[in-house]
Amino acid sequence: MDGLANNTVRHVMQDRRGFLWFATLDGVNRYDGYTLTAVPHGAGEIYNRNVKYLMEDANGNIWMQRARDVYSCYNPQIQHFINIPLITGKNKSFKNIACSGDGSVLLYGSDGNCCMLHLAEGQYLGEAKPFRHPAAIRQVVAAKKGYYLATSNGLLYWQAGQAPRRLTTTDAIAIADSRCALLANGDIIDIATRQVRLRTNISTITAQG
Repeated sequence: MDGLANNTVRHVMQDRRGFLWFATLDGVNRYDGYTLTAVPHGAGEIYNRNVKYLMEDANGNIWMQRARDVYSCYNPQIQHFINIPLITGKNKSFKNIACSGDGSVLLYGSDGNCCMLHLAEGQYLGEAKPFRHPAAIRQVVAAKKGYYLATSNGLLYWQAGQAPRRLTTTDAIAIADSRCALLANGDIIDIATRQVRLRTNISTITAQG
């Protein structure tokens, strides 16, 4: 497509208004059906032009995962980047992102590192201090409120303003299996493992600790 920042496209996303967003090796473009528009790069080292993944959050902002797993957030309404805290340091690798219907954003890595962010006063702030779960995170599913985290040591639920909670049901195998796959639809959650598939209402799952 003529006008792309780079011919190597790493990810394509369609937002809620139907616009297409292209992540390339040299920046991001938005296509409205007629014109390709280049998204500003931003200033500073964190705005590496090599963008590999795009995701729209519940607030309509576009999250960009850049090289070295650095994240930036762009507000297409005002065409400006939103401030987010820079999370650095040893054992702080956030290779994945999930966006909940409550407007929060979860950054996480398979090594157990997690950080939840929420929009306040024009910038994304930490909902809670980043934490490192001792078990490996296999999968994260965003729900209407919060997130379900399938780990190698059970199922967690994390909602904005609360600490992560371990969840249990009467079917212990379905929760504890290390190869747990999740699918959430509102308050209904499907938990599929090597032994069993369980469909349950989140209200019937109890929290421990």
